[in-house]
Amino acid sequence: MSTPSKNAQAEHFAACGELILRLLPGSQAAGVFGADSELLWQSEQSLPISSARVITKVLQSKQSAQLKVIRGGELHVLPLLNGSRAIGAIAVLITAANSADIGLQLKPVIAVLTHELQARPTTRKSQELTERTQELEWLFTVTSELRSDSSDTAAVEQLLAAAMERMGAVFGGIAIPEKRINLTHSAKGRTEFARVAYEKAHPHLMQYAQRQNKPLLLNSSPAGQAELAVCKMMAIPLTSPTGKVIGLIAFLKSVNAVDFGRREQYLGRHVARQIGALLDSQYDLATGLYNRVAFEQHVNQFLENSADAVHSLVYVDINELHAVNETFGYDTGDEAIVRIAGLLSTPLLPSNAIVARVAGDRFIFFLPGYDVVAAQDCAQAVQQEATRVVFGEGNHRISLSLSCGVALFTSNDQTASRTIAAAELACKTAGERGRNRCEVYMDLDQSMMRRRSDVSGLAKLKDAIDNNRLCMYAQKIAPINDLHGTSGVECLVRMLEDDGTVVSPSVFMSVAQRYQLLQEVDAWVIQNTLKALSPYASSMMHSGLHASINISGQSLCDAGFLARVAEWVRGSRVPPGAITFEITETAAVSNLAQADELMRGLRQMGCRFALDDFGTGVNSLSYLKSLQVQRVKIDGSFVRDIVSNPRSEAMVRAVVQLASNIGVDCVAEFVADGAIYKKLVPLGVGYVQGYFIHEPEPLSHLLRAYSAAESQRIRHLSLGL
Repeated sequence: MSTPSKNAQAEHFAACGELILRLLPGSQAAGVFGADSELLWQSEQSLPISSARVITKVLQSKQSAQLKVIRGGELHVLPLLNGSRAIGAIAVLITAANSADIGLQLKPVIAVLTHELQARPTTRKSQELTERTQELEWLFTVTSELRSDSSDTAAVEQLLAAAMERMGAVFGGIAIPEKRINLTHSAKGRTEFARVAYEKAHPHLMQYAQRQNKPLLLNSSPAGQAELAVCKMMAIPLTSPTGKVIGLIAFLKSVNAVDFGRREQYLGRHVARQIGALLDSQYDLATGLYNRVAFEQHVNQFLENSADAVHSLVYVDINELHAVNETFGYDTGDEAIVRIAGLLSTPLLPSNAIVARVAGDRFIFFLPGYDVVAAQDCAQAVQQEATRVVFGEGNHRISLSLSCGVALFTSNDQTASRTIAAAELACKTAGERGRNRCEVYMDLDQSMMRRRSDVSGLAKLKDAIDNNRLCMYAQKIAPINDLHGTSGVECLVRMLEDDGTVVSPSVFMSVAQRYQLLQEVDAWVIQNTLKALSPYASSMMHSGLHASINISGQSLCDAGFLARVAEWVRGSRVPPGAITFEITETAAVSNLAQADELMRGLRQMGCRFALDDFGTGVNSLSYLKSLQVQRVKIDGSFVRDIVSNPRSEAMVRAVVQLASNIGVDCVAEFVADGAIYKKLVPLGVGYVQGYFIHEPEPLSHLLRAYSAAESQRIRHLSLGL
C-alpha cells in the first residue's frame, strides 16, 4: 500500500477538521493531534491554553476527557486508537448545551482520522531511514576520501573536521585518556567561547560517558552551568571492542544554531565507531601505547616535517618479566607491563616523545632533539624509576630492571625501522653485559654492535649465496588425526660451511635481516625449491601434497617481486595449486597493501597463502578477516606453553574458532612433545607441525621417500584391483 504524501495528509486533516465543526452544532474551535501531542490541524479560533494538559492526559490514559471553560463552554478530547495504542486525539471546544454524544456524532471522522494516522508512522519511519541512509552515504564518501598517505591520527582529525562541517558545529574534541589522545578542531571564525566551554565541561562529559555509556545532548544549559549557556553540545562515548567506554567525541554549536537532533546523534555514533576502528589499528590494547607500525609511521612523518636536527631512539627490555610470570602468574606479569608503560611519559620523558610497545616485554621511544648523551640520561631515569616496581615480599620479592639501547638518527633520510634495529642491538648488548644497563649504538664499536660473529656471518652468507652453498630442508605438516600422513611440507633453508656442516637459519637469517639480504635469500629459496619439486610435480598433483615456501617482509616491499615469482612458477612444472607461500603476520600487517597485492596476484595463478606466526599482533583476529589467506599457522609461543598457560590455550582456541568460521585451515607449529599434541586435539586444530611429528630433513630425501611410498601405495591398489 502506498503512503500518502505529507501535503496530501495535511489536506486530509484540514478536511476532517472542517467536517468536525460542521457535524457539531455549537462547536467554537477544534484541533487534531498526533501521538506525541503534535498539532496536525487547528481551526481559525484557537483552543484554550489549558487544552494541552488534557490532550496529554487523554493520550496517556486512552480515555476521553472533558473540561469546563469560561462562558459556559466545554472542552472535549477524544482519543484515536489503533488497537490498544493511542495514535492521536481530537479536541473540540463546544457549548455545554450541544455537548451530548460527541463521540457518536464524530464516528465517521474518527474512522477517517484513525486510518490517516495509522499511515503516519510509516511515513515518518521512511523519512528517518532516508535520512540515515544519506548520513551513511556521506560517511562512506568522506572515509574513502581520507588521505591514504596520512597517519591514522591525521585521518581521525580529518574525519572530525568533516563531521563538524556536516553538523554545523564550530568546535569538536576527541579525548581518550588511556591512549593519551586529546584532539580538538575549531571552525574558522570566533570559536574561543566553544573551546572554553569544552574544557570546562570535559570532566563532566567524561564522567557521564563512563557511567551512562550513551549520547548526551545539551541544547540548553543545565542548571548551575552558566558557562554552557553560550553553546549547544553533543557528546558521544567512544568504546573499546569489549564495550568499555574509553573516551568521548564532542561537538559544539553556537547557542543560536539549530539544535542537535536525532540525525546528528545517529551520525555522531557512526563517526565514533569509525574513529574507534581507525585508532584500534594503531594502539596496543593493554597499555594504550602505539604499536610498532603506528610508531614507525609517526616517527617517519615527524622526520619528514622537521628541519635538520639531532634525534635519538631508545629500545627498552624488561629483564625479569619471565620471573614475575612464573612466580606470581600472568595477570601480575600483565600488571608489570602496564606499570612500566606508565613510566614512559612525562615527567620522565618529554611531552613530545613518541612511545610504543613493540613486543610482550619491549618498548621503544623516540626523543626529538635529544643527542645520545641526553637520551642516555633519559633512559637511565626510567631505569631508576623502574627499580621501584616491586612484586612479592621476602624471599619471593622481585624488583624489575630494564635493559636499554640508544641509537642516533645519523641522517635525514634514515628511517625509523633502521634506527630501531640499531637500538635493539644496543639493548641486547646491554642485557648481555649485565642487565639494568644502557648501551649506545656506535658504528665503531664492533665488539658490541656488529660483533665478530655478525661480521664473519655476513661474509659467509654472501659467499653461500654466490657459490650455491645454501640447501633446502623440509618438515612435514600432518593432519592432527593422522600423524603418519602428510598433507604438506614446509621448505626450510639451511647454509653449508666449507666442511659441509649444516648451519641453522637462526645463525644467518638475523644477519640477512640486518643487512638487507633477505630478498636474495628468498629468490634463491623459491627458485631452488621449485627446481627440486619439479620432478615430482605429477605425484604432487594427484596426491594433493602441498609445499610451503616462506617470503620475507623485505621481498614483500620489492615492487618487482610479484612478477619474478609468477615467472618462476610458470617456468616450473609444479602445479600452482600445490604451492603455499607463507608470510609472517608481522610482515603482512606492516606492509598491508603490498601483501594484499601479492596475494591477489599469485592467487589468480592458483597459489595458496598462509599467515605464519599468527596471533602475536594486537589486532590479529581482525586482520585475519581482511587478508586473503587459506591457512594460518599459530605462533609457536602459544603452542609451546599451551600445557601450562591458560591464556595460550584460550588464544589457540580463539584462532581456531575464527579460522573455522571463515573457512581457513589452521596449523599448530612447534608441537615438540606428546603432551602438547594431546592438548591440541580437542581444540579443533586441523594440522600439526613440529619435532614430535617430524624432524626436518633434506628436501630431496623427503621427496624421494614420499615418491617411493606413493608408488608402493599405487602398486598395492592395482594388485587389489
